[in-house]
Amino acid sequence: MVSSYKGAENNEQPKRLLLTFDTSEGLQRVPIIGVFRTETALIDQALRKGTLYRATGNLGDMIAIAPKQIVSIVED
Repeated sequence: MVSSYKGAENNEQPKRLLLTFDTSEGLQRVPIIGVFRTETALIDQALRKGTLYRATGNLGDMIAIAPKQIVSIVED
């Protein structure tokens, strides 16, 4: 996944992000909380290592997704 980030590094605050991924039932969207650049770096790291990408859901629940299934991550 290639990410592009515009903004000041010192002003990064966790925000609501919308994670879209592909499942056997079609595309699913899940709101997560995080910093865009950090989350994209974690997705890239999971892809390189062959592990699952883990994130915190909007309600504090943990989410684990295979990085190859991720279609997009955007600020909500």
